[in-house]
Amino acid sequence: MTAPAPHKPVSSRQPRRQLQRNLLTIGRRSTSLRGVNGFGAVLALLAFVAISLGAAAAVLASAVYDHRDDVGRARVPVEDPRPGRVAPLLWGLDLVYVGVEQVPVVFLQRAGAADPPLPPGVPALPEPGEALVSPALRELLDEHGLPDRFGQDTGLVGPDGLVSATELFAYVGTDALADRDPMQISAFGVAHDPYFQRVGEEIYDRDVQEFWSMAGFLCVLPGLIALASAARVADDETRRRHRLLVRIGVDRRARARIAAPRTRLVGTVSLALCLTLLAWVAAADMTLPLTGYVLQADVVRPVAWLLALVIVGAHVIAGATLNRMTAGTLGRKDNLEASRLEVPADQPAWRRTIVLLVVLAVQPWIIVFSDNQVVQALSTLAAAGLAVICLPAALATLLRLIARRRGTIMLQRRGIGAFLGWRITGYRSRAVARLTGTVTSLVIVVAHAAVVLTLFTAPAEVLSPASERIGTAALNVHADVDRVSDVLRFASDQKVAAITVHEHPEWDEPTVVNGQCADLQAFGAACAQATLMPAELPPRLAEVLARTGTSFLIRPTSPENAERLSSGSMLTIVLASHDGTDLNDVELGRDLERATGFDASLERIGIGGIAGALDLQNKSRWIYVFGVPGVLTLLLVAALTWAAVVIEESRGLVRNPLLVGRHDVFGAIATVRLAWPIAIGGIGGTAVTAWLLAPHLTNNAFDLPTGFLVSATLAAIVIAVISGSIGGRILANASRDRW
Repeated sequence: MTAPAPHKPVSSRQPRRQLQRNLLTIGRRSTSLRGVNGFGAVLALLAFVAISLGAAAAVLASAVYDHRDDVGRARVPVEDPRPGRVAPLLWGLDLVYVGVEQVPVVFLQRAGAADPPLPPGVPALPEPGEALVSPALRELLDEHGLPDRFGQDTGLVGPDGLVSATELFAYVGTDALADRDPMQISAFGVAHDPYFQRVGEEIYDRDVQEFWSMAGFLCVLPGLIALASAARVADDETRRRHRLLVRIGVDRRARARIAAPRTRLVGTVSLALCLTLLAWVAAADMTLPLTGYVLQADVVRPVAWLLALVIVGAHVIAGATLNRMTAGTLGRKDNLEASRLEVPADQPAWRRTIVLLVVLAVQPWIIVFSDNQVVQALSTLAAAGLAVICLPAALATLLRLIARRRGTIMLQRRGIGAFLGWRITGYRSRAVARLTGTVTSLVIVVAHAAVVLTLFTAPAEVLSPASERIGTAALNVHADVDRVSDVLRFASDQKVAAITVHEHPEWDEPTVVNGQCADLQAFGAACAQATLMPAELPPRLAEVLARTGTSFLIRPTSPENAERLSSGSMLTIVLASHDGTDLNDVELGRDLERATGFDASLERIGIGGIAGALDLQNKSRWIYVFGVPGVLTLLLVAALTWAAVVIEESRGLVRNPLLVGRHDVFGAIATVRLAWPIAIGGIGGTAVTAWLLAPHLTNNAFDLPTGFLVSATLAAIVIAVISGSIGGRILANASRDRW
């Protein structure tokens, strides 16, 4: 009799590893990109791309601002501190208008025998009458027909001397700086001074913290919503396998391995797309769509490795999150074979409800008590994300409490799908909550358009007068006293009404308004000398005068006397059309500059305050930066979320005996259900946009073409049709086996 073999202890790691291998095998066999799972893969792909690009955009924004800061420091002039020594270079700065664009111009003059220092981007000191301009300024001068506006164009400022490829900047050689009290320069560039005076773009268009928050709101937050939707979407076979693992006691972490093969496949494709885009951006300069901003490859290359690391890290984190969310969502106990009206109700989600209430209560106080923009941006982003995640559960809890309060087992109500023959019930509160959450996402589309456009147009409504009173055409002309007669003569030749407004330095002295009779009448004033109080001014004239005046002396005066009467006071010249039609400030400014021979600057009435607060006068493209991508992104997210919900809840349609075997009818119904909410949301957002813009398009607070509204409407319809058609076909194909 042989002795039994000695017992070998089995390591606990072996069964665990075997279980992991088995789970991965199940996941690979479950991975199918057809039908419902294919739609989930598309959702996951969009989520990976959106989250990765949002994180990379935040890092890239910091790199762009660091580059601007480096160039700004490099071209700061450094004065020679040694007394009695003649510096080799004289330096002067002036702001010159080209049309409506304000261009910083640096005048340089050789002052000694020594070789003068050169600012960055300048290969040689321009001689008197010569100019070096930035590429964007050369294009602007050619557009206005003024190629030699600053002198003979002898070359371009190099990229290392410009904060961006779109900067307007010029270096002009001169020999007349001695009379202007110039700076005596011995070198260029400061290294350690944190409060150095920038030359050129003194105030950048937006703080970098705003770019961080926008990248999060426009990319990361929609990506998280798409990620949550992708975790919900799976076919019945995958759900059954998850339920089986739950019943045999497999924990959530192990169940997440079933979703890993699909996540790896989608993540690989997304990673390849993102890295290809990064390589493309790092290889050559790219003009960003809608904004016209040129992203320089020289700025991207030094941080390309960091961007690649951020993209890879975002994919790893998003993939792990998707696996965990999929295991948690698909592992819930849910009788898939039961009827929609027989599924037991969910338990109230107290935790998410409490989180939502706390977020809504705490977030406003963070904004009030914290002055740190980074904290404000991150807290707002976190609050928005938590609100979106917790809202469906909170609504489900509310519906469940209402059902308990009323003592009803089933709250049968007909909702938006009543005309399709299926019912939404309060008994299955999760279904109601998901549909309500989807409708909420459509409301976000309209709310986003309202918030963005209110942010950029509210100051215009406060500071800019009503268009019917000023005729949509009142312009301020900034001119020296000795140029008054030239401007008035030009206005007479152009058949434009012109008045001069003289504000006396003494507070109690009246503000004098001079003009010919026809010009005064164009502003609503009578052709007679009179002293009026502010409340007595004609409406159209009151809108173009400063509100600080205690009284106003209206005095008909010939153009010859206007220049003589303007000494000892602060002068403003106001132009307007006689019939109230609009004046083109760009063309009028160019013609005025050519006719009078000086740097004419025209500014629309009421726009100065807006330009100082939000820089809207010449930066209306920010509406495109935040408005269009934000609306379209949220439209797309709403479409995908709605499709995911309909896919999950489509079994009620499948069981309808009228639809058995009618794949075409089923596909058409699903297409309509998918398409119409997105179309309504997009058209509603466009309508809100038009309503907010209506008072500002007429008074020219900013230039926003009608094509914006048309394109937004068409985009909403196209997205709705495409998503509805694809979703309807997927639903029809996925439901064939059930018939």
